[in-house]
Amino acid sequence: MNDTSGDIILLTRDDEVRRSVLDAVPAARPYRYALEALADMATVRVRALVTTPAALGYRAQAILRAARTAQPASLVCVACRPEDEPQAMKIADADDYFLVPFGLGDLARAVSGGAAVRQTEPGGPGDDRDAEQVEPDNTLRAAVYDGLQAIARTARQSADRIADQMVKAVARFDGVTATAVVAGGGQPAPLAASHPDADWSAAIEALSRPGLPQEQWVRVDRRTWVYAPDGTSHAGPAVAVCTESPPAAAEHLLGALATVVRVSLALVGAARDREAALKALSTDSETGLASRRYIDHYLPAVCRLAAEGRREVTLALVSPTGGAAEARMSLAPLAALMRESFPSAKLARLGELELVAVFAGMAGPALASQLEAFAARADEAALSVPVAIAAATFPWHASDTSGLVKAARSHLAESARTGRPVIQ
Repeated sequence: MNDTSGDIILLTRDDEVRRSVLDAVPAARPYRYALEALADMATVRVRALVTTPAALGYRAQAILRAARTAQPASLVCVACRPEDEPQAMKIADADDYFLVPFGLGDLARAVSGGAAVRQTEPGGPGDDRDAEQVEPDNTLRAAVYDGLQAIARTARQSADRIADQMVKAVARFDGVTATAVVAGGGQPAPLAASHPDADWSAAIEALSRPGLPQEQWVRVDRRTWVYAPDGTSHAGPAVAVCTESPPAAAEHLLGALATVVRVSLALVGAARDREAALKALSTDSETGLASRRYIDHYLPAVCRLAAEGRREVTLALVSPTGGAAEARMSLAPLAALMRESFPSAKLARLGELELVAVFAGMAGPALASQLEAFAARADEAALSVPVAIAAATFPWHASDTSGLVKAARSHLAESARTGRPVIQ
């Protein structure tokens, strides 16, 4: 992080573009990483941000929205090589793009002229403060930078983990007495909180109101503020902060926190989308059990761990027999029965009419007892077709996962022929 901030920020990792832009705009201060640039934008007035498509990457929208939150009146320019022009044209949150080197003169004029600076709507956020020079606050800027760095380290983790890290990062700021990630829609408790006993009812209620202003801090009671990102539904999530600071100090603090919060909520949203996609891929829609795609990854991993720990892994197969249509109709009831009977097993759909339960480290007698009890429950359930039940155990029946599946299917075929469970 730079010790002082410039009027113009240049964000790029391309050395050639950096040299070219600095030749045209010597006053620009170069940064290689978006989090460093955003940390300074959160605490000092910036006239313009000049960046490149590569520096923004796939997080272009989140980065530029965070920049807009920190500096609503700043000009955002994209500098690009001619071959990158199609990418630059697609960056909707930028004010303009300029080719390197042909458009550098136009870029220099745009970022140096006061008339070229992007204007906010009258009365909009920061309208009465943009004319004032904000003095650098090195302590606050360092806290913003540290918070962004901590959150960035969790970017590929779960949404809950990112939210938890954001809460911890925000709670470290001087002047913040408590913080939480909240949701509306009747959610009774925060999704993550620095102080679980704090009262967030005003924030949760505010988030449920139609027309709650977005992309800005909204005061909901004497000391509680809420920040909801653009596009937030009544379900959230949003960030709530409690501060005992006087109004002017609170606004300065919250202005810096907006960058941390905006980036964090973008990462939470991305993680939620990623988790929803993974859930769709890893869940069988017909039975609600894990999918074949999931079990193909899970079974080799659990067998590998069992081999390292000298433990057993048993693969139990359950399949309705008889007519195809009747058997298919029995899958969902069988899946529900398996969930009740095998709470400690990993359950999945392995084939068209095959459901599977994976037991790791369970002793043979206890496992046989569970499977026999399940067979009895399946008979009592009065399903439309008989149910075949079989099991095979690693490493006794096979030395790898493909062999284990093959052995279990061989036992399942025997169960279907005899009408009795095959539990060996």
